[in-house]
Amino acid sequence: MTDAGDLAAFIDKVHLGKVVVIGHSYGALTALFLGSRRPELVRVLVLAEPPAISLLEHLPGDQAKAAQSAFEDIQRRMVTPMQEAFRKGDREGGVRAFIDYVFNDRNRGRRCRRPRASRRCATYMSGT
Repeated sequence: MTDAGDLAAFIDKVHLGKVVVIGHSYGALTALFLGSRRPELVRVLVLAEPPAISLLEHLPGDQAKAAQSAFEDIQRRMVTPMQEAFRKGDREGGVRAFIDYVFNDRNRGRRCRRPRASRRCATYMSGT
């Protein structure tokens, strides 16, 4: 990954030694690659929402079959339902598909749509 290589070159050039790297989304993926390819440069990695699902398609050997199965499950049970809902303009349904998959509870979002859903349900939905 070019970005991780560029970041490593910068750290080397400025003589920063071991660094704390904080990354969000694509930046988190870059940080993850940096940590895996040049661990001697990293003291701490803080990763927020790295789009690492795509990495499942590239695991070697014994891990490849399980990783491919996980990738296909994510696509079938989370990504496709999210895309379909968003295409229809159903934002709540798209988010619900994500939440239901992440928490492995196909009824979680539906329970929280009840008219008299409690504050606890809102906390339950947000994961806090």
